[in-house]
Amino acid sequence: MNRLTFCVLFAAALVMSGCHSSKVKISGRFVGSEATTVYLEQTTPLATSIIDSALLDKEGGYGFLLKETPPTPTLYNLLYNWRV
Repeated sequence: MNRLTFCVLFAAALVMSGCHSSKVKISGRFVGSEATTVYLEQTTPLATSIIDSALLDKEGGYGFLLKETPPTPTLYNLLYNWRV
């Protein structure tokens, strides 16, 4: 591989690695369910907690927008009609 090709590939890899976004959008729809409220539960290696909730619209749709996510591995669970 010549020097020019290596420089171009290295620059492309550098630009792509700098485009990391910490925004997460979670949306969906419950069909054929008596659900009225959806809770978003965050599970990390150290803790589990409810971080947000949303009322379902008349068609059963919901949406969450997380602007900052933790750098550690995280699992998100959806719970409906769950009592705190």
